[in-house]
Amino acid sequence: MFIKMHINMLSRVRELLVAVLLICLHLTAASQDYDEYLQKARIMLVEGDCDLAEKNYQVYMKLAGLSDAEVEKGIQDCIAKRDSLLLLLEKGGEIEDGEKQMFSDFVITVNGVSFVMKAIEGGEFMMGCVGCSEDESDRDERNVHAVTLDDYYMGETEVTQALWYAVMGKNPSHFKGEQLPVESISWNDCQDFIRQLNQLTGKNFRLPTEAEWEYAARGGNKSRNYSFSGSNAASSVAIYDVDSFNKGRRDPDYGSHRVKSKKSNEIGLFDMSGNVWEWCSDWYGYYSDGDAKDSEGPSYGSYRVLRGGAWSNSARSCRSARRARSAPSDCGKIYGFRVALVPIDSTVSESSENTNNTPTGTKMADEKRETELSGRFKEDISINDTFDFDSEKEYKTVILAGVMFLRLVRIKPGSFMNTKINKKFTLTREYWLGETEVTQGQYAAIMDGVINALGESCNPRPSKFTGDDRLPVEEISWYDAKAFCEKLNSLFDGKLPKGYQFDLPTEAQWEFAARGGNISKEYEYSGGNDIEKVAWYWEKAGRTTHPVGMKIANELGIYDMSGNVCEWCRDIYESDFAKDPEFLNGQLLEDNSWRMLRGGCWYSKDNGCYPYASRRRDRGKPTARGSEHGFRVALVPVQ
Repeated sequence: MFIKMHINMLSRVRELLVAVLLICLHLTAASQDYDEYLQKARIMLVEGDCDLAEKNYQVYMKLAGLSDAEVEKGIQDCIAKRDSLLLLLEKGGEIEDGEKQMFSDFVITVNGVSFVMKAIEGGEFMMGCVGCSEDESDRDERNVHAVTLDDYYMGETEVTQALWYAVMGKNPSHFKGEQLPVESISWNDCQDFIRQLNQLTGKNFRLPTEAEWEYAARGGNKSRNYSFSGSNAASSVAIYDVDSFNKGRRDPDYGSHRVKSKKSNEIGLFDMSGNVWEWCSDWYGYYSDGDAKDSEGPSYGSYRVLRGGAWSNSARSCRSARRARSAPSDCGKIYGFRVALVPIDSTVSESSENTNNTPTGTKMADEKRETELSGRFKEDISINDTFDFDSEKEYKTVILAGVMFLRLVRIKPGSFMNTKINKKFTLTREYWLGETEVTQGQYAAIMDGVINALGESCNPRPSKFTGDDRLPVEEISWYDAKAFCEKLNSLFDGKLPKGYQFDLPTEAQWEFAARGGNISKEYEYSGGNDIEKVAWYWEKAGRTTHPVGMKIANELGIYDMSGNVCEWCRDIYESDFAKDPEFLNGQLLEDNSWRMLRGGCWYSKDNGCYPYASRRRDRGKPTARGSEHGFRVALVPVQ
């Protein structure tokens, strides 16, 4: 029995020659000064110039410190293996029964730019932070479970700017350099790139699943169980804040670095820890119980998974087990990716249709859910942009300090009834409200050195519950929250629409959004009648806050308006709502009058998380700070 090889003969010879060279090479490029010779050798092999490839390979090995004898032996080994492979191909392109088709590294060239795909042999591993204490891990890493994976390929490096340009004809990156990882790209951008790459190559590239990413980062079946990808010392394998962010914007090392600047992991993958966060195909969610085969994560969600940490993060965020997530439209200087591919004889063939570029078998959300929660009318802005209120975009993403994102949801004008006082409140102008409570990462990104209206220095890291930048910031006074809003206004000075500014929402603006705005379904809590699905409260929170966005969103796509932390509103507390629900008629006195708090928190009983003023309102002194006090930001009309 014969297995026919339906691959162009010359192309197959070149791929096999490249594979041989990579198999023979047991060195890791540790310096960009001579790594270029290895890259030239690969390119020459792909282009069919074996003699020139050999010369470049020889220069590389000498610069890498090998003796003449070792260089000669390496080259002879390559030649011997090359000749045996050529002899095999001379059989007419057939492999006899019993001879396994080669599963090994290979090189692909697209418009003159070559990249290496590493063969990752499948196996079983424990996914999650194995043996970690609570201080050493985040909540979403701790449900450790066994995952079994088949063979697949993974990009040796993050996709470079050179490769992105070769495929897409443009370069969106903030930090420019052909061998720097491409960044400032969203998950959706990755899908566009992959579709174009597949058209150019005839293959079926995709993003790796989160399980594939972590298995590869841990070293596959050669794993030594390092904390970081390739070492227990982040400094040897990762570009992180010590190498880059902490040096300041004027330092040439600030930002992303060349791929392969640090040591590879056990299976020859570079930068799986640090440099840029890498998008995965999965929707984000807490790990499910039980073991899994080819785990693909939740079937729907609002956020996509990111792994690996980045140049702006601490070493802790670059651990192989560390998880992050962001909306599919979010992009910034810290987001990149690498590609994955399944072998030809896998259940997913190279010619199979998979327009989403996700693993076959992934249960994607239905079209309505996809539109409502992840792809709907999104738009990103940075400090250099302005808001466009003429568009029909329902989301805007504010980029803070180039590395953190604060997403705002459009709230259109409308009315609601307060049944307790039998009064109708009408909001006549649209406004924007934070999709989540302000997180610790968002707060810290811009609050260093900020002074509030009382002349107090704001602590950029005030929270009691720490360990995850996605936790809501707490231990925040009303004045601290106002100072955050004023800092945003200064950053966007002259760029906001006329008549709008960042501020805390009024109590009426907060409640209208919590109820679901004009599409309210009059749920008991914000987003549903089952409190366990929408809120972190006393019986389920475990006496702590939780990362934002983990529960179901309400009708407008806003999270945690019931529970997690009580949220400061702009108003001075009154037994009734303020007379003007949008502008408060000048009530914002800088004094110690009680201010409004809404939504309940992690230690509230279920009846403390109602979004209706007719059932629950709270208050606090504006100078008070507590682990239950947080806020969300609004972009609101000014009088």
